[in-house]
Amino acid sequence: MSAHLQAIVGGYAERAVLSLVHAKGRVDIFSRSLIDISVQTHTTFLLENRQTYSVKYLHVLIEVDASVSALAGALTYQVVGEPVAVVVAGKVMTSPVIREPLWGKRAIDFLLRTLGS
Repeated sequence: MSAHLQAIVGGYAERAVLSLVHAKGRVDIFSRSLIDISVQTHTTFLLENRQTYSVKYLHVLIEVDASVSALAGALTYQVVGEPVAVVVAGKVMTSPVIREPLWGKRAIDFLLRTLGS
């Protein structure tokens, strides 16, 4: 995975910032599709009874535009229950098992402990 995918944008080559890679497909995220990257210390869930439940854990939240969201949804729909490599600068940072498709989700969430150093 040492090769970087590049796209020609406005006359210059742009490297993918991050890629989701599986034998069944690949989603490359370029800087123009990246909205935000942040480290979060907790997350809050809305329960069926309309109450909230907060859990403390370190995780990286990567917010993307609608085009990447659609591509990530299509890929993850095909590979539920299988690992997908998260590649940055040609290096696999983590390979989380996909628990559910990312349909309609504008953010990709990774536990910080799975990202290694």
